[in-house]
Amino acid sequence: MRRIFVASLIVATSSLMVLPAFAQEETPAPQEPAPAGELIQPAVVVPPPADDAPEAQWTYKFLIPLGLVVAALAVFVTVVQYFVKVVRSRYKLVE
Repeated sequence: MRRIFVASLIVATSSLMVLPAFAQEETPAPQEPAPAGELIQPAVVVPPPADDAPEAQWTYKFLIPLGLVVAALAVFVTVVQYFVKVVRSRYKLVE
């Protein structure tokens, strides 16, 4: 008997929690169009966004491109040095 009471109590409380979720929302009444001479004012006036884009720091402007150029130059010099030291000495002309 006690189990039936507890089960019915659980079902009743859960149905009370779910009922508001199934309630229908009222649809707002259609508004009359504004007269031709009047403009509708917005509820909240939103100012246009400011064009205050933060300027890039000098490290991004100068050091990073400089680092990329130095890295590319280091790779190029390494390839040329490898060719000069290893590949040239690998083959010898026989006269």
